[in-house]
Amino acid sequence: MDENQQKANDFIKQANAAWSNMQWGDAATWYEQAALLYAPYRTFYLVAGECYLNLQDYEGAEEIFQRLLDFSPEHEQAWWMMGQAILFQNRFREAEEHFDKSIELGATDVEPYYYGAMVKAILSRKDAVLPLLRKALEISPAWEASAREDGLLRDYVDLL
Repeated sequence: MDENQQKANDFIKQANAAWSNMQWGDAATWYEQAALLYAPYRTFYLVAGECYLNLQDYEGAEEIFQRLLDFSPEHEQAWWMMGQAILFQNRFREAEEHFDKSIELGATDVEPYYYGAMVKAILSRKDAVLPLLRKALEISPAWEASAREDGLLRDYVDLL
């Protein structure tokens, strides 16, 4: 193990400790440092971005997810997580593109389908909502409760 990898491992240990204490800002900083220091750990930008989402720093999250996409443009999870950061900034068309790209890359997580359905509803693309919502609930039936509570998706759930 080279010196940079060892230092990056130390940063990750510190980040994990901060994460477990919900110290999102500290955790994000340590994860970013690990990703910067040791190229094989670039995917830790994903976790750093999630810390920014937890802080409701959506611009910061977007910036970090973009770093990962610059390094790994086929990272489907980074696409949908960036879509969330953009969605929370009310940039619906851009968010839609990111969720669509994640799905195109073979997403297996519920989020790009669920949030993609939400964005399609916001953009009045009603014919596209049902297939995405159906897939989201196939992946994770537990999300049906959230969809029933969500004003955008509530009426669609009964159409499935």
